[in-house]
Amino acid sequence: MAYQSLRLEYLQIPPVSRAYTTACVLTTAAVQLELITPFQLYFNPELIFKHFQIWRLITNFLFFGPVGFNFLFNMIFLKAIFDTPEEDPNYNPLPEERPGGFAWGEGQRLGG
Repeated sequence: MAYQSLRLEYLQIPPVSRAYTTACVLTTAAVQLELITPFQLYFNPELIFKHFQIWRLITNFLFFGPVGFNFLFNMIFLKAIFDTPEEDPNYNPLPEERPGGFAWGEGQRLGG
């Protein structure tokens, strides 16, 4: 029974939030199980453009460090941030909450 309630809760998450959160959890699980290393995920322009490791453009946004308290809070905040625009049709975000603002913030995080 607990499995069914967990499954229903998971399916109630809006689709974009569910896909991004699932990708984050799977990436972190792969690192925890040592299937991949964090060094295969980080953003490195030289490896992206000279060695064509294009996945680094996306995977650096999917890994939040090892499983722990910090990872749990990141997942909770992601759900809170992504759910509002997807669930509320009348949602009118502030400029920094729009996709361009999110991209700008991530660019700043990458040191740009």
